Amino acid sequence: MRKNIFGFDKLGGGLLCRYGVIGNNADALLKKLVKNGISVYSARKKDAKTVILSIKYRDVKKFFAIIEELCYTVFDEKSKTYVKRGLTVKRIKTHGVLYPFYYLALNFGFILGAAIFILSSAFFSDLVFSIEFVGTGSVYEKNLRAYLSENNVVEFSRFSALDLKRLGDFIVADNDEILFAECEKRGNRLIVDSVAKSRSVDILSGNADALISDVDGVIESIKAYRGKAMFAAGDYVKKGDVLVSDVIERNEVSIKVNVIASATILYEKSFVYESEDEDYLKTAESLAISSSDDEIISVKTEINKRDNVFIFNVVLTAKKVFFVG
Repeated sequence: MRKNIFGFDKLGGGLLCRYGVIGNNADALLKKLVKNGISVYSARKKDAKTVILSIKYRDVKKFFAIIEELCYTVFDEKSKTYVKRGLTVKRIKTHGVLYPFYYLALNFGFILGAAIFILSSAFFSDLVFSIEFVGTGSVYEKNLRAYLSENNVVEFSRFSALDLKRLGDFIVADNDEILFAECEKRGNRLIVDSVAKSRSVDILSGNADALISDVDGVIESIKAYRGKAMFAAGDYVKKGDVLVSDVIERNEVSIKVNVIASATILYEKSFVYESEDEDYLKTAESLAISSSDDEIISVKTEINKRDNVFIFNVVLTAKKVFFVG
């Protein structure tokens, strides 16, 4: 029996304990209980040697004292059963109108911990732990992050305070370099998926039939807003490959659509410069960088010497943005 630290023994008949009594002395036990002022509730004989009864929680100690007096019982801690001379007394359950309060009190620590866990989970799941930028517009991450910060959209903001649909619309309206933006919640991450405007045109023609790569490289991201993507992020593509096709399957029928799609590709481009001056390295790298209109991710230079001439082999890793629509 659990240690009583909540004073339940002071309760009336609102909290009852139900016991099963098995043995030849069961009838004598009932008479002894009534004689000693212990109220018995819902008593019924299950068979010739078994009686089921309920008593008030406050009478439990007296109940077991009488059992010991009559039967010289021994308490088996593991089975929570009293056994002696053919008489067995086993508690079946605790019940009564006050039982829910009894249960809550005895399991207060567990219930409190569960409540704290549920509340804290709900609280933390509403927090923005990180903001990630994907799509071709991610080349403008620095500007977009500054824009969001100016509008109080930062780490540890609350998702419940953000209108993600309108946030995407505001990003497009207030950032001239962004053609399309969509925001969504993924766990505790705020994902900003954006499309950068094409450098060649700022107005969609609406009649593009494919998105085609003009470099050899690895796809960093690809998204087909209309059309079918032929490659996935991480795939290696060659110049001339169709990244997004204008043929899609709908209800097992192939149909042609006007393509709206974007992709970013990481590619390498090499430049070779010669100079008699070994300190020409910075100049060579600057010339290579200035010759590219795309975002430079990294610069790697290998220096060789031949006939007193230094040869600078500069390799740029760049990110190129593709968009049609």
